[in-house]
Amino acid sequence: MPTTVTSGMELGAKAPEFALPDPTGKIHKLAETTQAKAFLVVFMCNHCPYVKHLKKAMVDFANAYRPRGLAMFGINSNNWLSHPDDSPAKMQVDIDQYRYPFPYLVDESQEVARA
Repeated sequence: MPTTVTSGMELGAKAPEFALPDPTGKIHKLAETTQAKAFLVVFMCNHCPYVKHLKKAMVDFANAYRPRGLAMFGINSNNWLSHPDDSPAKMQVDIDQYRYPFPYLVDESQEVARA
């Protein structure tokens, strides 16, 4: 479970900037989406039963809307010491298995989740 509870952001609010690594260490930045018409940030993790249920649907959604200008990011803010299935190595397994068409990023400090 997340250690940070948020009340959400208002629709149309400017998202906080972030620069996070994927499991291979490549940094991805929100600023890279300046040409996107819209973007979606999904806070997700490997062990979550809701995410497990929606992985294929998220891939289908991203594949359908990316050509229409959607930029999408998956962000894992879980502590993988307490949730080993959420480690970067296991994230890479998920990326490979489901062929995520979006970056699946590591928020080790949970700073992005807090923002």
